[in-house]
Amino acid sequence: TIPTTVLALSPSCGPDRFCHRLRQAGTPVVARIERGDVLLDPRTVLPGEDEAVIAALRAALAPEGS
Repeated sequence: TIPTTVLALSPSCGPDRFCHRLRQAGTPVVARIERGDVLLDPRTVLPGEDEAVIAALRAALAPEGS
């Protein structure tokens, strides 16, 4: 295994819905669900992709219909 640090989120819309919304972003983001949390691993983000990932997270966290 390769050591890493992950970002764990507990979105109010639920992990399955949140992951679906991340995958539907302009730049799809793939996360995993573990024990009810959504885990994002920064090892999978290439240099220059930070802003696209942040935009996808903001969109996925926005209230439905926004």
